[in-house]
Amino acid sequence: MYFVVLLLLKVNFNGQAQDLIITQVGDSLNVKVLTKDEDYLHFFYKEANHFTTRQLPLNQIKKVVSGYFQGEPVILNILNDSKADTLPVIVLSEEMENADLDTLQIVAKYQPEFYIGGNGGLSKRLYGTRIGASQLELEYIQKLKSGVTLGLESYYFFKRHWGVGLRYDSYFSKAEMTNFDSEDVKIEYIGAGGVYRKPIFSGNQAIQFGFWMGYQPYSNKRRIQSEPLHLQSKSMGWGLTASIFQPVGKQMLVSLTGSCFLGAGYKMTTKSADGSAVGVLGKDNFEDFTRASLTLGIGYITKVHKRHSK
Repeated sequence: MYFVVLLLLKVNFNGQAQDLIITQVGDSLNVKVLTKDEDYLHFFYKEANHFTTRQLPLNQIKKVVSGYFQGEPVILNILNDSKADTLPVIVLSEEMENADLDTLQIVAKYQPEFYIGGNGGLSKRLYGTRIGASQLELEYIQKLKSGVTLGLESYYFFKRHWGVGLRYDSYFSKAEMTNFDSEDVKIEYIGAGGVYRKPIFSGNQAIQFGFWMGYQPYSNKRRIQSEPLHLQSKSMGWGLTASIFQPVGKQMLVSLTGSCFLGAGYKMTTKSADGSAVGVLGKDNFEDFTRASLTLGIGYITKVHKRHSK
C-alpha cells in the first residue's frame, strides 16, 4: 500500500503543479509542497531521479509559490498561519529528512543586485600628539581631531556573496584656539574596491566587509595671527569597512558601518595673499590622514534583471 501511495506521489510530482520555495538567502527550490507544522514546511523533492520527503524550518523560508512552474502561480500564505489545513495533509511512513540548502539543486540562477545609499556619523583622526604641547594646545588638537563624516556608497553584487563598489567619504572638523588662530579641515576619499557579504541571524540581516583604494584630497583653511592660509594636499589612500545591514522594507536597508581610512600627505601647497608655494614634508612633519568612523546609513537595493515567470 505504501509503495502505491509513493508511486502516485511520484507521478503527481511530474504531472501536477510544481511549487517554488524561495529561501531567506535567495535560493529557489523546485518542490511539491505537502504540509507544514508550527516549525517546518514539508515537501517532496526530486534529486537525480531519487524522491525524498524533506522539511525546511519556516524561519528559513521567504515565500512559497504554488503552481509556479505551471504558469499559474499562487502565493501561499502559510508562513503566518499556524494551522496546517492550508495545505493537503499527506502522511508518509518514511523518515523525514532535514533539507540541506548546500546539497539541494538550485533551479533559478542568482540575479545580480545593485545597492546605492548614503551614510553619516562621527569620525576621529588617529595621528599622534607632539611631545611638549601645552594644555591649551592639547585641547585644541583633540577638538581638531574629532569631526563628522558624510558619504555615499554603491555596490554591484555579481555573485551572492561577492561584489564591487564605489565609495565617497568626506570628513569635516573645525577648531579655534584664540580669536586669531583656527583651522577648518576637510578630507575627502573617492575610491573603488571589493566587498564580501554573508547572511546572519535569520537570513534577513547581512554582514559585509570591504577593502578600498582611491584618491584622497586634503584641504585646511587655516588662520594664523589673522593671516588666512589655504593648505592643500593630494594623495592615494586605502580603507577597510565592516557593516551590518538590516532590511526595513522590501528594498530599503539601514546599515551600521565601522570604517578606517589610511593615508598621508607629503607634498603640501600653501596659498596666501602673497601667492602660493609647494613644500615637501619630511617624515617628522607629514600630514597624517588616518581616521576611523562609525556611521549610520540607509539605501536601496534592487535586482539588476528581473526574472519573468513562465
